Amino acid sequence: MSGAREIMLVRHPETVANLEKRLIGSGDSPYTALGQAQRAALARAIGAWDPAVIYTSPLERTRLVAEAADPGATHTVVLDDLREIGFGQAEGLTWDEMRARGIELDYRSGGPIAPGGEHGSAFDARVRAAAQTLTDTPGRVTAISHGGVVRRLLAHWLDMPVASAWHLGIANAVIAVVNFEGGYPRLTELRQVS
Repeated sequence: MSGAREIMLVRHPETVANLEKRLIGSGDSPYTALGQAQRAALARAIGAWDPAVIYTSPLERTRLVAEAADPGATHTVVLDDLREIGFGQAEGLTWDEMRARGIELDYRSGGPIAPGGEHGSAFDARVRAAAQTLTDTPGRVTAISHGGVVRRLLAHWLDMPVASAWHLGIANAVIAVVNFEGGYPRLTELRQVS
């Protein structure tokens, strides 16, 4: 393990696509009115936590939180490994639209999560690389990312089977804090900001 003692994981605020229950992985969607308020609340929470580094996915829905939390971008680093799953042909669709097209998501086999999408094994490797970067950074670290990434990071650190990650309800604007004191990761906080 490393010098990291605490890592704050943050899922981005609510977007229009989230509200419409559409899959957005590599795409982007604007915030809803609630999402705008969540962005401000997340920025305050991150600022009060005072991390040494703020890592963010390159996607706009996460970067805007980092910009609000660190206006001068003096502590912010864009980390591509924190981007969401590429959903391929399922990108932008609702569950009903996927079913109508005969698309099923596969989070278990390690193959494509959806036709034309990112392979689960590649996503897992990318999330493990992000986990290593986060734990190699000393002090308090914040990572602003997406539901799939936050779930997989928590599963990784808490020794949960990969498939179990999808049972974690990680809503928009959720903060999870993992403490690494003594080298044994413990989830010490899980809350949604409002």
